[in-house]
Amino acid sequence: MSFSPSPVGPTGSRSVQEQRGKWERKRTRTARAMVQTEQKYCQQLELVNTYFVEILKAKGTLRQDIRESIFSSITAIHSVNQTLLVRLEKGDFGRGFDDFCPHLHHYVTYVDNIQNASKVLALTNYVD
Repeated sequence: MSFSPSPVGPTGSRSVQEQRGKWERKRTRTARAMVQTEQKYCQQLELVNTYFVEILKAKGTLRQDIRESIFSSITAIHSVNQTLLVRLEKGDFGRGFDDFCPHLHHYVTYVDNIQNASKVLALTNYVD
């Protein structure tokens, strides 16, 4: 009598089950990494939004037009990523990205504005 594990079912089914287990572990690690990365990104966006947008606004340090020229769509980007993060944390990756994709134009706006933001910063003496 042998106590070593033996394949259940047809020959090779054990290797299929093992492969499925490996894929599931990889999916789980990838999902965890995506959630952790998005959490960190949202924290960083929160810091930028709080310390560079809201505080400058509250203190009147920068005029609204200058603030908007520098930060353009950063507040919208933060909001969209917060919504994505909620979906990812719930494990609803497909729906999260489906809802996220229509808002990618905020990133396009931000990137398209980089040169203008640099010029505005240079003119306001915040960049050497």
